[in-house]
Amino acid sequence: TITRYGDRKASHQLKTLETKGVRRVDAISFSPVSRTRLASGSDDGRIRVWDIESGELTYIPDTKHDGAVSSMVFTNDGAQIVSAGRDASVRIWNLDDHSQDILGMHEAPVLSIAISCDDGIVATGAEDGTLRIWYLSQKPYESQFGRNHTFSVLSLAFRPGAGGRWLASSSLDGAVRL
Repeated sequence: TITRYGDRKASHQLKTLETKGVRRVDAISFSPVSRTRLASGSDDGRIRVWDIESGELTYIPDTKHDGAVSSMVFTNDGAQIVSAGRDASVRIWNLDDHSQDILGMHEAPVLSIAISCDDGIVATGAEDGTLRIWYLSQKPYESQFGRNHTFSVLSLAFRPGAGGRWLASSSLDGAVRL
């Protein structure tokens, strides 16, 4: 459901985007460059891209995650979506040519994802407390790996304007780490 919030006294539901055959939508992300583009990730392993003005589904790839999509983010130019799945994979979807590539795998379901301001680095956090840093300019995609938390990594955020050098992570272990 898309809801618009204006002033403190009034808000109203604009529309509901229906996904047939889907029990849960676990991830959503607005495009940073398009006022009308929204992506969703579902328990069926698929990402979907919507035009929120018309309510139309504009893109659904033929390929999908083997488990639910748990997190997703648009690149800052809006041309790609990076998604994380319960199947432990991290994927990148090109919205222009409709190609898809697997960045790589974790050993446990991936729960969180963030992208640096310059689109050069993607960080992913998994259920087993591990973090991976993916360098998008290097193919095959290079990654750094570390066990930063003792429990699931729930959220990640790059510091804006820091060129990907500052990453914060939060976890079920009660810690926020930089």
